[in-house]
Parts: sequence; structure tokens; C-alpha cells
Amino acid sequence: MPVYNKFFILVCALALNIFAQTNPDDKGGLSGNLSFDSKMIFSSNMPAKQNLLPVESSGRKSPALAGLMSLIIPGAGELYTGRYEEAAVFFAVDVAAIIVATAYNSKAKNKTNEFQNYADNGDKWSVVRYANYVADKNGIDTAISKTWINRSTTTGLPSWKLVNWDSLNYYEEQIGGGFSHKLERHGLQQYYELIGKYPQYSPGWDGGPSPGQDYHNVPEIAFIYDAMRGKANDYYNYSSKAIVVVYLNHFLSAINAAWDAVLYNKDLKLSSRIET
Repeated sequence: MPVYNKFFILVCALALNIFAQTNPDDKGGLSGNLSFDSKMIFSSNMPAKQNLLPVESSGRKSPALAGLMSLIIPGAGELYTGRYEEAAVFFAVDVAAIIVATAYNSKAKNKTNEFQNYADNGDKWSVVRYANYVADKNGIDTAISKTWINRSTTTGLPSWKLVNWDSLNYYEEQIGGGFSHKLERHGLQQYYELIGKYPQYSPGWDGGPSPGQDYHNVPEIAFIYDAMRGKANDYYNYSSKAIVVVYLNHFLSAINAAWDAVLYNKDLKLSSRIET
């Protein structure tokens, strides 16, 4: 046998022996015996081959937890899975939508107070004026009308406290083929809506038709009031749409965060395989 062959075999044996000594506790390692180790290397039962199987990592993310976090605070689940840009986008959308909803809701409330105060000004709208018109439409004379329109001499009372509402609503129903609605009590949302929305209430406005005139002749003051009320409704609509965006953003962020967690776990598993 040539000398270099003997030298090569000797080096291999020493290397295997050193490897075995440096890994004495490794059950899947080599023993240092050249004959035994060579059989183990080419054996299908070699314990070291078990190390080639995928290794489960402990750094997995919970899709359920990620989704719940983003459902509560948009972007929190994305932050949990390491998607920082997505987290920033969802959180920014939520903050912006909340600001818009709050701002328009405040505008709507202010505009609502404005048009309600406008209507409650007796010089502009008067329930008594409207009641007199209804009495005339029903052919009620002054003596009878006194029984359902309070002619109290008490000063300072607003017009809506001078009317018997039950009688007013009754006579509104008696107008055959005329009025289509009954005036709701003062203070209710429908009270303020009706007096500005339907021409039958135009006689109650300052400058409106007098008894015996056509109630479709709506005065300009009623249109001004209706425009104010319409603006308040627009503000409420904007606020409602912004609130819808808030809910939708929470929902989408939750779905996205759960999916990010799934992708994170897949990437982690693939990374573990490649590292192995």
C-alpha cells in the first residue's frame, strides 16, 4: 500500500476520534471507532439523520390573539406580528376617522341648537298662529276656539304652552283631504322636522298665510329654517359615515393581523427548515 494512502487513513481515523471526543454527550454523534462509524454513516437507522427533520420553533404568533388585539385597537395585532408599517396605517386611519366623526358630531349638535332656538323664537314660529289657521280650516268660530287655544293672560309663556295639543291634533285630523300630518309635541325631534319640512305648517311662520289663504304659500323664513336643519342633518350624516369607517377599520385590521400571524408562522417554519 502506498505511503500516502496509509497517511490518509490515519488522518481520517484521528479526525473521527477527535470529533467523537468533542461530542461525548451527542447521542446522534459518532463513536470514534472507524469500522463502527462507517457502518453508522451508511446505515438507514443513523440517529444523526433525525436532525434533518424540521424543527418546530417556539417563536410562533397566535392568529387569534393578533386578530383580537387589532379588533380592539387597529394596528396592535400588526405590531405584534412585526408588520410595523401596516400597524401605523391602520392606527392612523382609526385616529383620523374618530377625529372626523367627533368634529362633525359637534358641528351637528351646534347647528341643531341653532335651528331649534330659531324655531322657538315666538316671533318666527308660533304654534298659536298655526292653531288659528287649523281652527279656520275647520270652520271653528272664535268662541269655540277659545276652548282649545289657551288664551291665558299670563305673559312670557311660549306659544307651545298656550295650546291644547290634544284638541289641536284632533282638529288636524278633521281637515278632510287637507293636512297629512299631526304636529308632534314641542321638544320632540319630529316637531322640529315637521314645521320645516311640510307646507301645511307654513301658517305658523312669521309672514306665512293667514286663515283663509292657501297654506302652500311658504314664506322665505321657513326656507331659511329648513336650510339650517338640512345642514345639521348633513353634519350628522358625515359623522355617521366616519363612525362606519371606524368599525370597518377595526374589522379589516383584525382580519389582516390574523393573516399576518399565519404568514409569520409559515416564514418561521421555512426559516427553521433552511437553518436545519
